[in-house]
Amino acid sequence: MSKYDFNNAADTYDNWYNTDFGKKIDFFEKRVFKKYLDKFSSKTILEIGSGTGHWSKFLSDNGFFVLGIDIADKLIEIANSKNIPFTTFINSDVLSLPYNSETIENVVAVTSLEFVADKNKAFDEIYRVLKKDGCLLIGAINAYGSLAYERENNSVFENCSPFANASLYERLKVIGEPEIEGCALFPDGKNNLSKAEEIELNADQEQLNNKGNFLVGFVRKK
Repeated sequence: MSKYDFNNAADTYDNWYNTDFGKKIDFFEKRVFKKYLDKFSSKTILEIGSGTGHWSKFLSDNGFFVLGIDIADKLIEIANSKNIPFTTFINSDVLSLPYNSETIENVVAVTSLEFVADKNKAFDEIYRVLKKDGCLLIGAINAYGSLAYERENNSVFENCSPFANASLYERLKVIGEPEIEGCALFPDGKNNLSKAEEIELNADQEQLNNKGNFLVGFVRKK
């Protein structure tokens, strides 16, 4: 169950990715994400909260077969309309995954677990279905990034509970040795987009992990 009914935002869901700010964030996110995808030992992925298929397409473009699950029917309709190769979308809830234990090779979740009503149950379900040596890769909104501070002014993001670097690490270390990497550092919010790349390159990893808008967490199940 989600804290927000994304059916209400289905028609405008992808608009953010078409803004200059959204494009910059998306670029930095995917640049980091790609490094961890290269650690996957197989080419099949269960994507939690696949939405309109924005990240599903990225995964497909990188050679993966994707099964996307979402609880919002309208988002699934939009995702299916995109005809993304090597993808299948079904209606399902992360709080009750319809899979036997240790049957899923890899799990990806991007800005979806922040909206789940019961994070503990969600992580328990992911860990249950994930095979030994399977990989979990999470993209999450950073609780201390500029986006999180502005979320009260957004009808969608005001419903999310973002992760901090330390809290994401604690979640992932339950099943293995996590790697956490922050990105998309925008200290001035949407200002200075022209300097975004320079800011990102000049920031040290501690700054990115603590203040970047996006956290990427990777763990391989022991």
